[in-house]
Amino acid sequence: AAGEMLGYDEGELIGMDFLRLIPPRYGNSWEQVERYAASGIGSAPVVGKSVEIPLLCKSGREITVQMSMAEKQAGGEKTFTAIIRDISGRKAVEEELRILSITDTLTRLYNRRHFYSLAQKELDRASRTKVVFSLLLADIDNFKRYNDTNGHVEGDRVLTAIGDLMLKNFRTMDSCFRLGGEEFLVLLPESGAVGAMVAAERLRIRFSELEFRPVHGGGMPVTITVSIGISEYHEGDSLEDMVRYADMAMYS
Repeated sequence: AAGEMLGYDEGELIGMDFLRLIPPRYGNSWEQVERYAASGIGSAPVVGKSVEIPLLCKSGREITVQMSMAEKQAGGEKTFTAIIRDISGRKAVEEELRILSITDTLTRLYNRRHFYSLAQKELDRASRTKVVFSLLLADIDNFKRYNDTNGHVEGDRVLTAIGDLMLKNFRTMDSCFRLGGEEFLVLLPESGAVGAMVAAERLRIRFSELEFRPVHGGGMPVTITVSIGISEYHEGDSLEDMVRYADMAMYS
């Protein structure tokens, strides 16, 4: 059963050092188990517990398993048994549900709840390390009028377009969020206001170059603009302060 789970042929696992099935980054933990098994001295954190760990398949692919390890005395000899259960399918479902819980389904950006979670961590890090970060707050100009005139389907196309543009426009270390309606936020770690201004201006220009062709407008091309405000972290700022400052900057 273990061979089938890990992609080995019949008999290949017999006699194999279990360490070969452990990803290198977990090797030290497994060596503790081996030392404890050989000498009985020290401790092995996984013995007597049920833990989730990755195992290496023969192909090199990792799968997540639940492992329960027990220590037994039989005939004066100490033996260890490990029961492993493949839970990679369950973990994949859990990850999918986690992604859904933090993502706006229309734009594929993170949602408001995830913004406050990530941004608070960044603010805590900045207050500790004194490394600044910035926020961009963006609002699509006259979106309500466009939406009321052309319908929600056309409005959703505009929201989807800016979401796609934001995913392409920023660094991999930046995070983009839809706050709700036509309001968006970008978290830029290790970036001051000057760097944030460059990124904001790039987004503003590229969005203004997009053409939309609403059905009610006879298919004629329409361009839409976006207003963006920037706030840079300063010592003592709260997250609410930074969002408020960016909002004030956007409206001014």
